[in-house]
Amino acid sequence: MPASPAVPDPGDSPKRAVPVVEAVAPVDGQGAPTNPRDEDPLDTGDYLVRFNREEVAWASNPESKLSNSPHWCPKGSQSTEADTESESAISDDEFVASEADVPPSSYLNSSTPTRPSSQNSGNVSELKLLKSIILDELGTDLYVVNIEWAQSLYTRIANIPSIERFLANPENGYVDGSWQAIPEAPSVEREIYPPLVKILSSIVSQFNTSRFPGVSREVLDTNYASGPSFELPEEGSANPSQLEVQAGWSNITSVVEVKLGKYKNQITEHAKQLSMYCRQILLQQPNRNFVRFLLITEKEVRLVHFDRSGVYFSPFINFHEDPHTFIRLVVGISTCNEKILGLDTSVKWKIDKSTGKKISGTVKHFDDDGITTVYNIVMDSRPFIRASIRGRGTICYRAINSKTGKAVVIKDSWRTEGREPESSYLMAAKGLKGVAQAVSYSNNCGETKEYRPKGANHQHYYNRIKSRVVIEEYGGPLEIFSTRFQLISAIRDAIDGHRKLLLLKKVLHRDVSPRNILLGSTDDIGERGILIDLDMAVWINRAMSDISKDPPGPSRSQIRLGLRHLITLDDLESFYYILCYFLLVYARPGALPSQAALKRFAKTNQHDVDQAEDGKVGLLTQPISSGCSRWWEMYAGILLKITGLSSISFMQPKQGFKP
Repeated sequence: MPASPAVPDPGDSPKRAVPVVEAVAPVDGQGAPTNPRDEDPLDTGDYLVRFNREEVAWASNPESKLSNSPHWCPKGSQSTEADTESESAISDDEFVASEADVPPSSYLNSSTPTRPSSQNSGNVSELKLLKSIILDELGTDLYVVNIEWAQSLYTRIANIPSIERFLANPENGYVDGSWQAIPEAPSVEREIYPPLVKILSSIVSQFNTSRFPGVSREVLDTNYASGPSFELPEEGSANPSQLEVQAGWSNITSVVEVKLGKYKNQITEHAKQLSMYCRQILLQQPNRNFVRFLLITEKEVRLVHFDRSGVYFSPFINFHEDPHTFIRLVVGISTCNEKILGLDTSVKWKIDKSTGKKISGTVKHFDDDGITTVYNIVMDSRPFIRASIRGRGTICYRAINSKTGKAVVIKDSWRTEGREPESSYLMAAKGLKGVAQAVSYSNNCGETKEYRPKGANHQHYYNRIKSRVVIEEYGGPLEIFSTRFQLISAIRDAIDGHRKLLLLKKVLHRDVSPRNILLGSTDDIGERGILIDLDMAVWINRAMSDISKDPPGPSRSQIRLGLRHLITLDDLESFYYILCYFLLVYARPGALPSQAALKRFAKTNQHDVDQAEDGKVGLLTQPISSGCSRWWEMYAGILLKITGLSSISFMQPKQGFKP
């Protein structure tokens, strides 16, 4: 079964049931599933479109692979341009054939080849990326909002008098009730591009001007922007055509995706493709709160919105009959006002005019005590960015207090409404060794419901609230350990911190993983390893029924055999898996991870809980020593005995051997 939507916490607002429309698979099995409502010119929205069962079943199967069609599996192409329907238009340097075993035929029949990039996407393959998008990012149902919502947007930055003046000038392309230059019946998408780019350019140039130097918007086949939140793309983060025009995911405001009208109802295909674009924008523009795209045919326009609660679509709007809404949507997705564009303006960047690159940045933090502090972002350290759309969307910046010079980590994340903010647990942990220490916090920096119509509280939507915590900086991830003693000491002190947090403060962590333990910044006992990330923590005096309502998603170090997240032994078992992970994956300090070992651990990280548990049984029953390097094996037995699993026999360390 597919992963279910986020489970609400107690206190989450009541849900409103809305109709569900099933995506219809083609009778002949060729082509993508379609939304029958998209063909209705009177469609006013406010319903859910359910993914085709075949697609969900394919994504849920860990053994399914991609098609060998060239319409899939890029080498890293990130173009937001749309290609023609002809396969001959796809060059060999853009695509490579992938593994056999054909997924649903919908992936092979989109008019624009789907081209995700794995750039900064968490080192996952395109196959896993697509499955993750279907199961985690989109859910099984896509929401189509009421048409009035799209028609009500951006009225302040594009008012009726200004739009009327624009439309009254025939040079802008609107004559006798239509945009004359756009072909009525194009045979390929490329025919729409030149007239559409000209119209969009006219709108952007007349509505989106800035009084600030260095801030601009321009429409290209790949739209890009300049300003305080945008920098020129790096090689490897954009394809050659984007680099040629100096546009990439780091400096585009939005994507206008062009489709032929006969493909407009392939809503699930469009959702997958635009999700991939959205992922890249969120990775390259870390201070984004939301991203909006336009889907345009030769007659209609549709708004597509992504935030940490997921995605929604507007119904299609005929832009010949309603040019006012069309102009406002174009103005909105290209505005020079970064807050309206979807950026968190408390994060500011300075751009080098000669190179177009970010050279410095600041975070202005307004904490809940009413104190404002400015932090300088450490530019030689890339932010940590969780490679996902829907969910917590964690972003971490290394920064320096501009007044005290103290190093900190600033963490932004989005919690489900009704969930206890992380700051509550961090403040409870004040003074505990082995647990991250908070400096300050802000529990409400924005909510996803602010970006949606009021009636969008449907059965699969959960409002998320943005929080910011500032914590002390520590020594880095466990992966950079230099000796056995350092690694084991760090794990030991993190366990001790976990114990104190539980016994003294009544807080259970529930998200113990390799990434949630840091090396300490000191060699003092108790502070050599630091337990971080208390997003998923709970007070243990909560009712068991409440705890079961808000489980974190399953992962390799979170699924306990038989029981999940209900008792403290779950976390202790996770510490054991962390130790196994380092014994098997790293042959020595500084070594590249063992791919064979990573595959072994990947079996424990499935959406299907039974499959994940089977993977863990393997870790518990198969000899760990057979997978350890010579650097580890003489001490592996001792280390595992410390965990209490002394039944596994290992080589004894040679006399005089030092860690």
